[in-house]
Amino acid sequence: MSYILDALRKSEEKRSNLNVSQQLQAIIAQPESRKRRLALPLFILTGALIAIALLSRIYTMQPVVADHQAQAPVGDNPAITLAVTEPEMPPLEAPSSIEAAPVSEPASAPVQAGEKLPEIAPVTPISDAPSGVEQVAKTNIPSRYELPVTVQNALPEIKIEGHIYDSDPARRMVFVNGSVRKEKQSIAKNLTLEEITPNGVILSYQGSLFHIGLFEP
Repeated sequence: MSYILDALRKSEEKRSNLNVSQQLQAIIAQPESRKRRLALPLFILTGALIAIALLSRIYTMQPVVADHQAQAPVGDNPAITLAVTEPEMPPLEAPSSIEAAPVSEPASAPVQAGEKLPEIAPVTPISDAPSGVEQVAKTNIPSRYELPVTVQNALPEIKIEGHIYDSDPARRMVFVNGSVRKEKQSIAKNLTLEEITPNGVILSYQGSLFHIGLFEP
């Protein structure tokens, strides 16, 4: 029985010690939580006071700067005025009156009675014979389809893709068979570009001249 009683006493002592320690911890924790609760509003209050002080300082500084700017002397940058004097023009003298000299008409020789006047031969206009002959010669050149059948069958392929005509022969050119050719240049074997006309080209094949128009198939 004594052992049992001792055990009960020891257990009660332990319980009492635990209760006391828990109470002490609760008592110690309460001031810390209170301090934390009190510290947070203090921090907020101090921050607000600092912000108010800074704002008031800024607002009080702005009028001072404005006053300094308003009191700045205007005479630092004097306005520069340039007096522009117009040059005086010398008075123009009135031109003296110009007297027109009398024009004497050529005196015609008196025609005596019975004297014949020389006859004036009419002037005949000189025609540009070479250009006319050349134009007639160009119109007499046959087309490709007017050549003999043997020559037509022997002709190589001729496909005109572009045509540029100018009064200056050096600037004339045609795009034929995918290449650029000028006058007197060879297009294919035995085929020569003799001349570029406003309406087409004049070609020579084995000494035979023929004309191809721009819109010929």
